[in-house]
Order: sequence, then structure tokens, then C-alpha cells
Amino acid sequence: KEEAFKAGLVYILNPETQAFFNASKSFRSPLTDEFLFFDNSFVRQIDTGLSTQTSLGFDGGVRHAFNQYLRSDITVFHMDLDNEIFFDPVSFKNDNYDKTRRQGANLQVDFKLTKRITAFANWMYTRAQFLKGAFDKKTIPMVPLNKFSAGFNVGFWEHWKVIPVVNFVGRRYMISDQANHAGKLDAYVTADLRMSFEKENYELFLNANNIFNRKYSEYAVTNSAGTSKNYYPSPERNFSAGVKVKF
Repeated sequence: KEEAFKAGLVYILNPETQAFFNASKSFRSPLTDEFLFFDNSFVRQIDTGLSTQTSLGFDGGVRHAFNQYLRSDITVFHMDLDNEIFFDPVSFKNDNYDKTRRQGANLQVDFKLTKRITAFANWMYTRAQFLKGAFDKKTIPMVPLNKFSAGFNVGFWEHWKVIPVVNFVGRRYMISDQANHAGKLDAYVTADLRMSFEKENYELFLNANNIFNRKYSEYAVTNSAGTSKNYYPSPERNFSAGVKVKF
């Protein structure tokens, strides 16, 4: 049995400025396959000792419109997790960390250049650390310190819209590198383009992802000793299209 809640408070200082604060508690029960593992005889077993992951988080910040063209939101956040679920590369089964923490800040800026063109940018700074156990004070794998995206929202011909976006993801430790001794994955930059036609209750869209065909690995896994590194190549240039209808 677990409980979850979310509560928030907004204070309107003036028509251009709002301050806000949120508190939340959540949980994640292990998935069915996360309970399963193979013993030394390669017989599948059920790990009855795997616990539910719980978290308690707080965030707060300010939304402010400087004028009719420029607005920004800044948020700071803090989250403590107990029994975070992870795959242990030593025992080859899922286990629970003692205690972990994620804290940082997020900044969103929107600038209206013309009636139909808006520039936007988002920066997220995250510190993710172990607080107890064998990896105390180490950085949690696969969490970049910095992430950034920026682009334009361009409207034309009344119903058409084009959104070019550039994304940056900073360096981060590989999966299973809780000891932080295998080196970091390189940072990477990609560019995406979305075009859409919206009218009444339907939308047609075309997405072009990684348009410059950047070759990079979003994920990589190492062993407990940090001597083996397995890189998973991310998709090269790719496209998707579809229709959205509102009833």
C-alpha cells in the first residue's frame, strides 16, 4: 500500500507576475519483469525483496511577463527518492538504491518577434546524486547536468506552422556506472523540424528529426568494473507524419 498526492499554490503579485509552489509524493511499483531474475543454475526466480520506489518532491518559481513580447518562467526543484529501482550489473537482477536526490532549476523564455513568429528557449540544470550506500556522493548515471533547446514557432498562410528546434544534451555517465569510473558519454546537438496544418478540429503534421543526420549515442552501458562499454546508436535522420482529430 502506498499513497500519492500533489498540492500547489499560486500567488498573483500583479497581472504580469505569478509565484507558485508545488509539493508532491509519488510511487512506482516494480514492473512484472523487474521481479524476475535467473539464479546460478539459470532457473528463473522471483525476487520478493524488491521494494516499491517512492519520492517526495518540491518545486517553486516565478512566471513573469516583462512586456507583450517577452515572458519567462523559472523553476527550482528538489526531489528525494527512497528505494529507486535499478538493474544491478553485479547480481544481474533489479535492486533498490538506498536514497537518491535530484535538484536543479529550469528556465523557459519566450520572445514574440512578430505577430506570427515566436522564439523560445529552455534550459534545465540537474544535479542527481546518491545520498547513502556504496555510491554515496556519486552522480546517478544517465542524468546530464545540462540540457538545452531553442527554436522558433513560425506561423504563415493562416493555418500553417513551422517549428525548427535545436537540442543540446550534456555529458552523462553510462548506465550501470554508479561508481563514476568508466568515463562519460559525449554531449550531442541535434536539430528537428516540425511542419503542421491546423484547421478547426484537425491537424496534419510532418516531423523531420535529426535533420543534419548527426551520429551519436543517447544511451551506453558499462559493466561494474567499467572495462566494457556498449554504445546504442540513436536514429539517424528520420521522418514521421500523421493526423490529429478532436471530437
